[in-house]
Amino acid sequence: MSATAQKKLLELANKRLEKFVSLLPRVLLSDQPDTIHDTRVYSRRLQQVIRVFFPQPGIGKARKLVRTLRRTRRSLGACRNLDVTIAIIQKKIRATKEDTVRDAWREVQQDLEEKRTRELLRARRELDQCDVMAFIKRARALLDSGDRASDPEQSLKKTIKQGLIDWSDALDKAMQDQGQNSFHAFRIAGKRLRYALELLATMGDHSSNARVKALKKLQDQIGEWHDRQVLLQFVADFISRPDFLAAHPDLARALLAEMDSEKQRDAVAIVGILKDAQRIRAAWTAVKPKRRAVKGNGEDKSAEPLDSRAAANSAVQ
Repeated sequence: MSATAQKKLLELANKRLEKFVSLLPRVLLSDQPDTIHDTRVYSRRLQQVIRVFFPQPGIGKARKLVRTLRRTRRSLGACRNLDVTIAIIQKKIRATKEDTVRDAWREVQQDLEEKRTRELLRARRELDQCDVMAFIKRARALLDSGDRASDPEQSLKKTIKQGLIDWSDALDKAMQDQGQNSFHAFRIAGKRLRYALELLATMGDHSSNARVKALKKLQDQIGEWHDRQVLLQFVADFISRPDFLAAHPDLARALLAEMDSEKQRDAVAIVGILKDAQRIRAAWTAVKPKRRAVKGNGEDKSAEPLDSRAAANSAVQ
């Protein structure tokens, strides 16, 4: 890796560090969903750079930083789910023309807003334990140390190779059972691979841009599926409350009908996600030219299929 590329990566790490630590105190003051979302995103992006510089963060100071970043995401995760679900419900309220359906969704929205208030208070109590200044000092000392990987670019490419294999394996599992757990694992594998490819593109490897674009589109689809799963679970918990079911059977029926519609959308979405994912994998693993002398131009135009490990090699070349 050139000195220029090393410098660029270090500058990127410091920018992400600056962004993350500027967002963290705002979470303690701001109720804005975007602040919570951005804090979680930049915790992932900063963690990605740390893992490139320190491929084995299970040892030493890097482990402490990664642990803090994970704890931040975990603390804000429930609140983020509530934010997304409330936004979906607000769209449904605006879109429906039926008073009963609108009233049903408003009941759920009110319940989730109360839960969000409690979750945000809990998250803030947990995050209040984080010493931001100490985190900054540890991070800068670590990034400025001589313990970084000698060639972070190669470290990143290894991460991408393994990430592609993990993503492909997760896709196979999702295709086999199409369950919520396997789809969630596939979503996480795709997110990790996409962030690694984005980082490689940021370092100047523009060949990664097309793969990033394809993964982002797919991740958006899976994200919508995930948001629907969260919505269905919240509604199921809400309807099961004895006080609501007894007092508002008409609203409960409306919500059950809405849940049925969401499940039907789920079935269609899963088919589309799996087809698109297989198409992406096929595009990355389709052909590998055989260089063999023949009459004419001296090359054989035939091709051979690649497995996921060969695809991992091609994905970073």
